[in-house]
Amino acid sequence: MSTDLNFLPGPYPPGQHIIPPPRPDSPATSEFRLNHLMLRIKDPEASLRFYNDCLGLHVVFIFNAGPWTIYYLGPRDVDRRWVKGWKAKLVESQREERKKRMLKGNQTIKARDRRPWRKCGRWEGMAEIGTSKELLELYYIPSDKNREYTSGNDYSKGGVGFGHIGFTVPDVGEALKRVKEFGYEVIKPLDEAKVGQMGLPRNVAEEEVVEGYRHVFRQLAFVRDPDGYWVELVPQVVKPPPTSSV
Repeated sequence: MSTDLNFLPGPYPPGQHIIPPPRPDSPATSEFRLNHLMLRIKDPEASLRFYNDCLGLHVVFIFNAGPWTIYYLGPRDVDRRWVKGWKAKLVESQREERKKRMLKGNQTIKARDRRPWRKCGRWEGMAEIGTSKELLELYYIPSDKNREYTSGNDYSKGGVGFGHIGFTVPDVGEALKRVKEFGYEVIKPLDEAKVGQMGLPRNVAEEEVVEGYRHVFRQLAFVRDPDGYWVELVPQVVKPPPTSSV
């Protein structure tokens, strides 16, 4: 099948920054959206502490598939249409439970029955993720307990490929303080731009990286999650490099 790329794939001269024009609309893909990405994890409690408590994501739903458990995370406002419907289903579920207990002569509803994840959302969350976005899927596979996961950035090991995920934050410095307070490792602090922090092979010389990129890279930070994956912290406003360094 032929491609209708709106730009040449390269190669480009070092330092050249390309912003291609928008691709022509395609009816076949007009409703396609990037929905989520998946990471394998070893310890759900540790991962949820990092992504939820430290970085502020919200658990959309949890599903035990048998050999593994899926945790879907997203921003707190993820698809409020689903959340609204979910709450409505919860109310209806509790109403039906009360009727059943009254018929049995027991009007007491146990606390656990009020937990929405126990009483509804058995399939609703999974069925409606297609209308959401910015989701992170965590795969917990108990049988992988002794298997080593790789970040995709260590050239001394196999499995180089995946690099990192990124979060935009209002203030990278403040976000790093928070990460440190939670006890997580900072791979790359602000104001540094070393090849070893960029996920590149060791044989890449420092002088090979153009200054324009270094200028941008100094404004970013990288931290390590509990499974060793790199997480990038990007300022909401990135200062462009001086024209002379592009």
